[in-house]
Amino acid sequence: MPFHNSLAYTDYAVQRFFESAEKQPWFKNTLFVVTGDHTSDLESPKFMSEQALYRVPLIFYDPSGQLKPSVSHRLVQHADVFPSVLDLLGVDESKLERPMLPFGQSVFLPERYARAANRSGGWFWYQEGDSVVRFPADGSAFSLQENENAVHAAGQDFKIELVQMLEDTLTPGVRRSPTDSEAQGIVNRAKAYLQFFNNRMSNNRLLEP
Repeated sequence: MPFHNSLAYTDYAVQRFFESAEKQPWFKNTLFVVTGDHTSDLESPKFMSEQALYRVPLIFYDPSGQLKPSVSHRLVQHADVFPSVLDLLGVDESKLERPMLPFGQSVFLPERYARAANRSGGWFWYQEGDSVVRFPADGSAFSLQENENAVHAAGQDFKIELVQMLEDTLTPGVRRSPTDSEAQGIVNRAKAYLQFFNNRMSNNRLLEP
């Protein structure tokens, strides 16, 4: 396919970069973080779902060998890069001049902390493990009066829905309304995530303490 040419060139360029870098005195004291921005044309169906379109590699390479080689299938996002680097450096986040934003966390924490959020078209989605909360990014899902039936009414109207991802292909399963426990758990966390971001952005205070 046409994009294979650019992949081949990137492969070659990265190889030449590391051939040069490994000769430098700073090489073994450097942590290399390799990740992708946008994905390319797709060949495999497993990358064509709403969430899978955002799948890119994330590699932490430590030439000193302190970070042992391993492969993880943990859910991560780009917001996790900075806290992961601080974690590897042994930096205590509580002693930072500014508090960390709540969007990312170290990829070296236990699996239960893994999460990701994104926007695809007119939809916002928030994922923990193989569970995805999905709702319109325009906020219309929360226009109903907050009461014990609001989440279910919105879900039945396909305003808020829960999608269970299939591990083998990442193809969305049957969309459904959240249960009571999910409404109080993952749905509330998704709402808080989006609310924090929107409020800070609208007031130009995203990076303030």
